[in-house]
Amino acid sequence: MGRTKRDMPEPAEATLDLSRYLPQMLNRLAARMNERLAEELATIGLPLAHWRILAILNWRGTCTLTEIREWTVIDLSTASRAVKRLEEEEYVTRDRQTRDKRARRIQLTAAGKARYAQGWTIVSGFHAHVFADTTPAERERMLDLLAGALQRLDRSVWS
Repeated sequence: MGRTKRDMPEPAEATLDLSRYLPQMLNRLAARMNERLAEELATIGLPLAHWRILAILNWRGTCTLTEIREWTVIDLSTASRAVKRLEEEEYVTRDRQTRDKRARRIQLTAAGKARYAQGWTIVSGFHAHVFADTTPAERERMLDLLAGALQRLDRSVWS
């Protein structure tokens, strides 16, 4: 079992090296990757928020706005505006669900799938560059570790 709050050193005893503190490193990595990826996607006129939505829909098939928000980690109002814009550009459609008339399922159109493919060309090259010095096994291990941490955070409360 991992450390509990009781096992952690008192603040006066702790020395926090932010350069090796995982939450800080993840935050910096995500911010830098998002900034640079946004710059790359801008070369084809595709905002990062739009790319994220296209990618989620390509992966999941259909989603509600709430599901898109959960997967993209974009606030609800930004996700809503982005989906509206993608719908105006005819990259997505929104259909009412049969059970809950308020909820709408969002899905890619043929044009949306083509736009996703354009973005994927940039994103896949970007990821290849960022992780060029890692082996496939190292990338899989990193993904497994992060997935495990996410699962633990989703199912427990620190006490």
